[in-house]
Amino acid sequence: MTLVEVKEYLKTVIECDNWYVGKIDKCDQCIGVFLSQSQLSKVSALGGKRNKTYDTKCISLLIHWTDDLNEAEKKALEVYNLLDEKVEDCFFIQIRDSEPKYIDTDNEGIHEFVINLVIYEFK
Repeated sequence: MTLVEVKEYLKTVIECDNWYVGKIDKCDQCIGVFLSQSQLSKVSALGGKRNKTYDTKCISLLIHWTDDLNEAEKKALEVYNLLDEKVEDCFFIQIRDSEPKYIDTDNEGIHEFVINLVIYEFK
């Protein structure tokens, strides 16, 4: 699963007009999809790759949302709660933190939150 595929899926469940991969544009409301800085340890299946039943992808979502902290936090919590409830037949999502992490504001005063997650994709 690529970052673009993750973004395209998330667009179907999270309301946001502006989505980016790897880098965000400087608009007031957008979500960026990034590879997470913290990765999982490699797990090998007994008997080799043919016996592996899933792959993982560690992702960080950057919620870059307005100069109003309350609005930004509400959007981050909305995204967090949607992800917390999302399980599909082909994958599930593990959120790595107990809530969205507040980062700070960018140079234009737009508030930013990060949600770190692991996507488990079943084969």
